[in-house]
Amino acid sequence: MGGFLFSLFISLFFIFIFAVLAGRRGPWDNIAVFFLVVFLATWGIGSYLRFLWFPVMGVYWLPYFLVALLFSLLLASILSEKQSERKRGKLSEAPGQKAGAGLRLGLFFWLFIAVLVILIIAIYLFPVRVT
Repeated sequence: MGGFLFSLFISLFFIFIFAVLAGRRGPWDNIAVFFLVVFLATWGIGSYLRFLWFPVMGVYWLPYFLVALLFSLLLASILSEKQSERKRGKLSEAPGQKAGAGLRLGLFFWLFIAVLVILIIAIYLFPVRVT
């Protein structure tokens, strides 16, 4: 349960910094998808790496923090087509096109989400014992 809460709070912290303050939501232009990817990556990979560093006040928080930071930076650096056109000043929407129509989640996105969920399940089914 501690890994879930660490991941949640650290992911919310980085989502606030990147999506709200910096206005970067990754390639999807949607804050919910950006949060989902950062949260699952932080929870899955951070839980897997939690015993590689030393605890601070009894808590292994550094792996969660570093994973959330790296994934947030990586995703925030990727621009969607709409964002890159807007940046170049060439955004011209068709009259019937919706504003949120740029959300396209491909096969690799869902494969990435499935791998992260499987990693989270495997961590709790086969816990690592540190001696």
